[in-house]
Amino acid sequence: MTPEQITSHVNLIMDKITGAYTAVQNLQYACQAAAYDDPAMNVVLTDIQHDLSLPKLLSDLGGLFDIIERARDNLLPEHLARLRGGPVYTTTYVHPPIPIRTSDWCACVEGDEEDGPYGWGATEDEAIEDLKEKLADEP
Repeated sequence: MTPEQITSHVNLIMDKITGAYTAVQNLQYACQAAAYDDPAMNVVLTDIQHDLSLPKLLSDLGGLFDIIERARDNLLPEHLARLRGGPVYTTTYVHPPIPIRTSDWCACVEGDEEDGPYGWGATEDEAIEDLKEKLADEP
C-alpha cells in the first residue's frame, strides 16, 4: 500500500466516524423534539434513547475519532516517511534557562542524535524546518 493510499484510507475512516456521529446526534435530537411535541411519547423515547445508549455512543464515537486523529497527526507522518525511505525526525523539548524562547525545540534525524546536525526553533515544526534547511545545505 502506498503512503498516499494509507493517508486516503485514514481520512476515509475519519469521515465515516464523523458521519456516524452526526447520524446518532440527529437521532438523539429527533427523539428530544418528538418528546417535546408529544409529552406522552416522552417515556417511550426516553426508553429508546436509554436502550440505544445514544449519549454513550456519541462519546465512544468522539473518543474513537480523537484516537485516530492523534494517530494520523503523530504516528502516520513518521510511518509514511519510513515507507518513502526519507529521514525520520526526532524532536526534544529543551527549554533552556534563558529568556528567549526561539530555541526551545531541537530536531535531528533519527539515529543521528549524538552527531547531529540539529535544527532549532520555538516550536517542533520550526526546529524540523531548520533541520531540513541545514540538511539541504550539506554537500
